[in-house]
Amino acid sequence: MIKHLVVALFSALLIACSQSPETMLQADGLCQEPRPEVCTMQYDPVCAEVSGELVEYGNACSACGDPAVSSYQIGTCPN
Repeated sequence: MIKHLVVALFSALLIACSQSPETMLQADGLCQEPRPEVCTMQYDPVCAEVSGELVEYGNACSACGDPAVSSYQIGTCPN
């Protein structure tokens, strides 16, 4: 009985971890709900507008993790 419970919990954990935070992002640069809580450290810069200012994030997941961001553009922010 305990063995089956451990296997079931381990399987659920694997399934939950198999979806990367990037799957929560849309291809058109709009952030979706629920927002990502954990992101990879992959550097793939994006530019987003926050309170009227352009802010550069390391990747789209990090940008959408900020509740002040609703969309982003791929690439670094213009100087």
